[in-house]
Amino acid sequence: FRNELFSASKGDGFYFNKLKFERRSEREMSDSIIAVGVYQDISVPHEKYLKLYSLIATKCRTMRITGSAVLDQAWIAMGRLDAYVEFTIKPWDVAGSSLLVEESGCLAGNYGKNDFSVFGKSFIFASAKVFDQLIEIFTKIEFGDSI
Repeated sequence: FRNELFSASKGDGFYFNKLKFERRSEREMSDSIIAVGVYQDISVPHEKYLKLYSLIATKCRTMRITGSAVLDQAWIAMGRLDAYVEFTIKPWDVAGSSLLVEESGCLAGNYGKNDFSVFGKSFIFASAKVFDQLIEIFTKIEFGDSI
């Protein structure tokens, strides 16, 4: 649709339209644009997620919902977004695109874990400046086993 091709290979960096791309955007949290996914499981109470999104909204410039986990991660790699937070998406939603994020110099993580796993329940993808602040926001809310 936009004639954009995003690619990466482990250890070789991030490419945009077949050209090696260096991400330059490192905004502070207060200036950041953060994408969020909307949790779809109606059997789980949404209050905690709404609280989390409310906390994020008060710390960033604006929030977006694009509806595409892969596009959100590619846009983090490009610097169009500063972070993306999502719950209970599937491994295939993050397996390839998380490499875009990491090869651009940004970070990929799961809530409550030190290492990133595509099999996690919650995902945080962000620039280095925003990542730790998002982890801090997550720790303010007790999620238990729901994420």
